Amino acid sequence: MDLLDRTLKLPFSNRRVSLKYALIHSAYWVLITGFFIYEKKYLIQKANLPYFIICVAGRVGLLIVIAYLNLQYFLPRYLLKKQYLAYFIAVILSVLGYLMVQSLFDYYLYGYVVGPLRDSRLLGTLSYNFFSTLWYLGLMLALKLSLDWYGQQLLIQKITVEN
Repeated sequence: MDLLDRTLKLPFSNRRVSLKYALIHSAYWVLITGFFIYEKKYLIQKANLPYFIICVAGRVGLLIVIAYLNLQYFLPRYLLKKQYLAYFIAVILSVLGYLMVQSLFDYYLYGYVVGPLRDSRLLGTLSYNFFSTLWYLGLMLALKLSLDWYGQQLLIQKITVEN
């Protein structure tokens, strides 16, 4: 058995995934976190280190929650069963929940702590967070579907060789 094919139990779930799956997802989130650290590094000087850590950890943590809610719950329950309207509504509701939390924090951070480095009005933070969230959800969905497609191609190739 290949080391990357070993399975791990997911936290807060009875599901098991391969080590390869866990490493790919971990690498994705390390890259996303690195991007946010780079994008928000000015907060260390403008606000201070605790606000910087809260900003990056909060944003990435919320993205992780809605990404895996989408991948583990909405995708198999709605999208793969061709219930497109239910899937769309579930994703929009999860994004709206993210937007409420993240935009209120941004409104506080850029309105009162740091000062207006960009559009610090609530509408400005809502639109920024909405489109960036859709971007990350789309990227995560594309990664998931690509990995699934690749796995199916390997399985088809293996069956073809066996026949």
